[in-house]
Amino acid sequence: MTRLAIDPVTRVGGPLRIEVDVQGGVVADAWAAATMFRGLEGTLLGRDPRDAWLMAQRICGTCNGVHALASVRAVERALGIAIPGNARIVRNILAGSQLVTGHATGFYRRQLPDWADLLAGASADPTAASELARSISDSPSSSTTYFQGVRERLAGLVDSGQPGIFTPNVAPAAAYRLSPAASLVVAFYVLGRALTAKGL
Repeated sequence: MTRLAIDPVTRVGGPLRIEVDVQGGVVADAWAAATMFRGLEGTLLGRDPRDAWLMAQRICGTCNGVHALASVRAVERALGIAIPGNARIVRNILAGSQLVTGHATGFYRRQLPDWADLLAGASADPTAASELARSISDSPSSSTTYFQGVRERLAGLVDSGQPGIFTPNVAPAAAYRLSPAASLVVAFYVLGRALTAKGL
């Protein structure tokens, strides 16, 4: 039996460690551990429970609304409060919009950097990136001039020696590698956090 450990698992909302026992090429047993203690619960000690929803949002920077809603529901259940039907509908709509936002921002901030060679965007042709972006959307941010600016920002990160989330990770399979123009389009979303900036 061979034990393998992946620590840390990258691109997740907090440090994660995975250990597996492998027998004959098959995982026989596995363990997962979240290795970061945030201690948010300690900030709630001695406070009015009705304040919890506001602080619970700080559990995650991507899906904060659902933590607030879960906190509100927990306090309501503890106090025996039943909300009106219309309030439940509004909450469900907000939770649904948070689901969409959380998936989009999580994808662009955490998963996509492992699939794309974002540093390739620093040498991409802005006209090719613009043509690709315009084939997907008619956004005013799809101009060649705009992508020249994005390329300059990327080049600045590369030249700084501290590219942050743009640091190359384990190279993805060739089938997953995006062209430099596509990488520049992706970098536009990651750099600009366009979805968050637009309030989605």
